[in-house]
Amino acid sequence: MKIGLVILIFLLSATAYSVEQPREVKLQIIEVKPGDTLHGIADKYLKDPSRWPEIYQYNTNLIDDPDYILPAMELKVPVELIKEHLRAAHLIYLLREVRARKRGESGWQSAKLNMKLSNGDAIRTLKRSFARVGFETGEVLKIRENSLVILRPEEEREEVELLLGELRASQARVLTAAAVIEPRLNPEGPKPDFKARVRKDKSTQIAVYRGEIDVASNGVKITLSQGFRLNIDYQKGIEEPQPFVYVPGSEEGGVVPIEYYHLEIARDESFKELVMDKENVLDNNEYFWKLFHSTEKSIYSSVKNFMVNTFPMEFFGSSEEESNLPDGRYFWRLFYCDDLGVKIKASSIKRLVIDTKPPYLEILVPRKRARTKEDFIVVKGKTDEGSTVEVNGERAITYSRGSFVIYSKLVPGKNILTILVRDRAGNVTTAKREVVKIK
Repeated sequence: MKIGLVILIFLLSATAYSVEQPREVKLQIIEVKPGDTLHGIADKYLKDPSRWPEIYQYNTNLIDDPDYILPAMELKVPVELIKEHLRAAHLIYLLREVRARKRGESGWQSAKLNMKLSNGDAIRTLKRSFARVGFETGEVLKIRENSLVILRPEEEREEVELLLGELRASQARVLTAAAVIEPRLNPEGPKPDFKARVRKDKSTQIAVYRGEIDVASNGVKITLSQGFRLNIDYQKGIEEPQPFVYVPGSEEGGVVPIEYYHLEIARDESFKELVMDKENVLDNNEYFWKLFHSTEKSIYSSVKNFMVNTFPMEFFGSSEEESNLPDGRYFWRLFYCDDLGVKIKASSIKRLVIDTKPPYLEILVPRKRARTKEDFIVVKGKTDEGSTVEVNGERAITYSRGSFVIYSKLVPGKNILTILVRDRAGNVTTAKREVVKIK
């Protein structure tokens, strides 16, 4: 009877197991310190020393005697059992200058590969530096340059706070100054894949590559789906979602979303002597698409006008970069880039002439303080070829080699003629002539 009952129980257990498979358990590695016991580890990590068997069952291959464990042993503990503030993440990749700051500390230290990161720790990437943080649940955060992230492992899902810069995630809840981003985790659907970016003005930009995410800001909540991007103004809240612009990929004939534009300016047409190598986020699909495909071969500009008028929306980030190009001839091109900054395609090469010198202006007639009985007076002069000339707001006729002429109407008495010349770079020269119409 007893044997039959045991067999029956075993068969029922096996049947239940075949119907409902156990879910995957994520494990965190804990290193045994000198003097540790299973009771002590259970008390520290699980809040209850009597729960030591829950640790033991995952480490029977290491532990022969539960009362005897050795220092430096690496025990596996289910993540969901561990106290929240003791759960760990690890820095699994870093490039160039990456900093880490422990919770409660004010100083930053150089980050090291595989270093342990706990709840409240921060990661900071500097210029052209990148990092990846792996969590025990399998989530991997990809952190781009000039970013600041605070890590907060949670019971079921990781949470991170993005203070500045950009990260890419799948299942982590992301908090910014303007929004809360909650990935939709559907066991039957694809895992979400999304990017979040925080600008210096505290606005948040989000792009979804796969799946769906919920975005909440200022009491408004929307669902953002694959292939759409979204801007959230820190003051005004959620703006209208916009679709990606896609271009053919370089591999397997696929398509990839345009995430960035990369600008190169060089002294030579082969781009070996680069004087500017700048990447920035794509804020205006339509504008940059037209600029990329522009057929204009040459641009004449001052440095400031080129950066402000040709690349609006804070492409350069600050005005510090406006003073580094002396007058001269350069070459420039744009690249489409994906979310990792990989260059996909280059625009045609265009010429750039930096010119900050005001245009030449010589007025041949009228002479200074001229007097006339005529209703009109002719204004003639010379300037740099390609410049435009206006006299009191009226456009003059210009000829080759910079000659110009215009007839200006006079009124009785004193007339002030303002001659304004603007060259192709936007530089301006002005002059005045006083003409008196007598009876």
